Amino acid sequence: MTGNSGDGLGHPHLARAQALTMIAMHEWGNCEGAKSFISLGVAVRYSQLLGLQYQDDLDDEPQARSLALSPNLSRSKEADHKVAGSTSGDESDAFVEQEIRRRTFWSCFILDRYLSSGKHRPQMLRVCDLRLQLPSSDHAFLFGDKVRTPLLAEALDGGDARAAIQASRRISLLSETNGDTRHGAGRSTSTLGSYQNQESSHVADESREGRWETGTNEGAVSRYIKAIELYGRIAQWSCAGGRR
Repeated sequence: MTGNSGDGLGHPHLARAQALTMIAMHEWGNCEGAKSFISLGVAVRYSQLLGLQYQDDLDDEPQARSLALSPNLSRSKEADHKVAGSTSGDESDAFVEQEIRRRTFWSCFILDRYLSSGKHRPQMLRVCDLRLQLPSSDHAFLFGDKVRTPLLAEALDGGDARAAIQASRRISLLSETNGDTRHGAGRSTSTLGSYQNQESSHVADESREGRWETGTNEGAVSRYIKAIELYGRIAQWSCAGGRR
């Protein structure tokens, strides 16, 4: 998984994140909590480097990306696409691939809440930092039925975080466009045209985002994650001596 010399450790891949999550689960089942916590820590870092905690339409800081990481991430995503066999460009296949990435991250989240215990094993993932929806139902996942689900934050606390995040994303893109006007009219016109294309694409995407899975239509995995987050809050409160 890391290569003979260990040099593969610094190259994030979706398969490595998945493998480490399974190793962490196995170690936890063997009552080796410390080893499991370390394995999961690497899996979480891989997931974060791959941007699994974000999905494009819910990333309210689309320009805030590390240029130093871009080449590695591009190669990693290309490798992931080849492994997944997603070469057809079919919308159903694209949803399944995206759902695999989501479920990989949520697997890390579930184990993070289970393994976190006290100040020496703190939680690694914060709900307020996540910009991806909860997993779809198994039926939608198996048949590639594109659906929308709430964010964990709004599922637990109410509100419409998705709309606010998407509005913030559009403002961020527009601000970037306006900032480019200081670098010449040619670049400004080109960037504005690019932004208008993105807006047109966004409007078109909204019309085919898929049905909502909420209430009685909500999937079992989505419900489970909400229960695990509540468990994590209780464990955090208990390990702090019952005080905030």
